[in-house]
Amino acid sequence: MFYYTYILKSLKDRKMYTGFTRNLKLRFEQHNQGLSQSTKSRKPFKLIYYEACLDKKDAMKREKYFKTHFGKMFLKNRLKSYLTGGFTLLMSLLVISIILSIGLGVSDVIIRETKISGLGRESQVAFSAADAGVECAFFWEIKHPGLTQSAFNSANSVSCAGNTVNNNFSTNISNFTLNLGNSSCVSVKVDKASSPTQTIIESRGYNTDCGAVSPFKVERAIRLTLNKVQPPVTLTFNYTGDYQTFVVPTGVNNIKITAYGAEGRGALTTCSGNSKSIGGGFGGVAQAAFTVTPNEKLYVYVGGSGDNSSFNGGAANGTGNPSGGGASDVRRITGNNKSALESRIIVAGGGGGSTGYCAGSDDIVILRAGGAGGGLYGLSGEGYGGGGASQISGGSGGCFQDGFGKCIGNIGYSGTFGLGGGGGIMGGGGGGGGYYGGGGGSGEAVGNWNRGGGGGGSSYIDGSATDPSTQTGVNSGNGKVIIEYGY
Repeated sequence: MFYYTYILKSLKDRKMYTGFTRNLKLRFEQHNQGLSQSTKSRKPFKLIYYEACLDKKDAMKREKYFKTHFGKMFLKNRLKSYLTGGFTLLMSLLVISIILSIGLGVSDVIIRETKISGLGRESQVAFSAADAGVECAFFWEIKHPGLTQSAFNSANSVSCAGNTVNNNFSTNISNFTLNLGNSSCVSVKVDKASSPTQTIIESRGYNTDCGAVSPFKVERAIRLTLNKVQPPVTLTFNYTGDYQTFVVPTGVNNIKITAYGAEGRGALTTCSGNSKSIGGGFGGVAQAAFTVTPNEKLYVYVGGSGDNSSFNGGAANGTGNPSGGGASDVRRITGNNKSALESRIIVAGGGGGSTGYCAGSDDIVILRAGGAGGGLYGLSGEGYGGGGASQISGGSGGCFQDGFGKCIGNIGYSGTFGLGGGGGIMGGGGGGGGYYGGGGGSGEAVGNWNRGGGGGGSSYIDGSATDPSTQTGVNSGNGKVIIEYGY
């Protein structure tokens, strides 16, 4: 809201009085009603001049000015050209595009003239100059990036609004000025910091030459801070047969882990020259985000497929037994003891080993697939297969039951915490590794060739994680672990 400096003329003694207010109409009425102690004996009044000011400070200055010799001369000259009788309001050139309609009780007055103030126009010129300086600094940043990698070719200099700029902005602090075509100017300071890595652009625009000294000089400034954004980092840990380490980098507090369990071993069975094959149970997937501490060390265990001795929990192959796939996990303590297994923050279950046998006159091939790794729950193996693991227990061992419901023959072993159960001898599929391991499938029973695939291990995600998700039976071959940060 504007403040108004006004000039009143007493119709009683013909003297002039000055003042300032925020509500010109109300103040005029107060003077004429005798509500102002300083002027009530001089009413009624006529409003002969006013100016709209941007704030109270400017209004007070104008009131003091009108009481000086020069102010009185200004009013005398100004009013001489406007006061031709009647009642007139004059508009201040300090106000941008103002149209006022004021009812003062004497008559309704409409301002007939709208002018764009010089102050507003010059302010816009200065701001445009400051904006031009920022654009030039951006253009230089493209050609001479502060980052070590850039998609743009480097140039020795750049041209902005007809000015050649050849300062090296890529280090420390640099300054440049641009003289623009409308007699305006801009002074730009570019500061490149290394810790943290950022560019600070301070652009000061003027409606005159940068070095000019003038009471009409207007300055407008723009300040921008540009922070360096690191691209996301993705690390993939593949199967090696041993654990690997990841040290959290400085400045990193959050990571995303995606673990893939390994596939169980497949089966190739030949009966009277007739051969058939089947792959092992596919490994599961677990993904989540975790809060970490810079320089913290994490241990990465990547499971091997059944063809790679089932590193990390898959049941190893024995005589005639296909092994289960190993789990993939990340833990805070290395080793395979209880404490180390309990320190796992994410686990992807491995798939169970598959098996096959001959039936009939030994010329019919029967294949039994291993169960898929979890998910929160692993799946059971086919046939007389081992059970899938859960969040609280390993899968049960598979068995062939006689007519009385009694397990006979070579029963598979149940899975345990972190380990898949071994398959029953003579062909039972091994259980997959996992948070809990899948159960081993049944081996051959006496006088019966029936066998079963191993059960899949379960996946696991620690309760401190965010955005957790799991999938069952997704990954073939060896497992892997992917760690991402800065995403």
